[in-house]
Amino acid sequence: MGLLPERLRNCIKGTGRRDGIFIRCFLYILTDWWTGMSGPLSILFAALAVSNFLSARKEFIFLAFIALMVTVGRLAYRSVSRFRISTCSKAERDSAYNYVSFGGNAPFPVLFYQVRVDLLGKGSVTNCCARLISIHKGKTVKWQGQAVELTFSPGEAADALSKTLNDDVPEYIDVIMLSDNNDIWLCSEGRQWTYRPPLQEIFDGPGEYLITIALRGSSGATCKPVLRFTWND
Repeated sequence: MGLLPERLRNCIKGTGRRDGIFIRCFLYILTDWWTGMSGPLSILFAALAVSNFLSARKEFIFLAFIALMVTVGRLAYRSVSRFRISTCSKAERDSAYNYVSFGGNAPFPVLFYQVRVDLLGKGSVTNCCARLISIHKGKTVKWQGQAVELTFSPGEAADALSKTLNDDVPEYIDVIMLSDNNDIWLCSEGRQWTYRPPLQEIFDGPGEYLITIALRGSSGATCKPVLRFTWND
């Protein structure tokens, strides 16, 4: 580092200057392009060279052009923000056990049924909201209608209904809360359900339920997964 010019040294250290950002971006694109040229594409063009399909000069031009197009496509794909919703791992499920309290009563243990949300693509998406769309049990529609806002964990946080998602930082959507006594709540704000039919009719017993939710953000990114919730004794 001591042999580099001061300006380039500051850029590599990430001082936040515009010229530093430009040089870092240029170096990133250049190295990604070079990786594409020296990767699997080079094997294909080496085979063409052995067969004397093209002249060496034309082969190198084609290799450079195709590698550049691959680099452009990869960068464009990475720059588009999109959601990935997945089930939680065992460690994440174990951490979803918690204690809640209603109306000043003593806290009691509950299990949160959650899904994990990852933001794919660089950057962040603001004003992300999760909504409950419908609930089915088999082919029977148990509930659908008004979109009910679901909370991001923790449900008591100020941004539980409008979360900023950042790349490489997973967030969790609370869907259902279940107690040891088989009392069940949908994870709307305040865990209140004011719609008809009541929850006791929607979740009328153990079984498999299909829950459709929708996730949207300010950038236009959307996702509408169907979740399988199995309620056992």
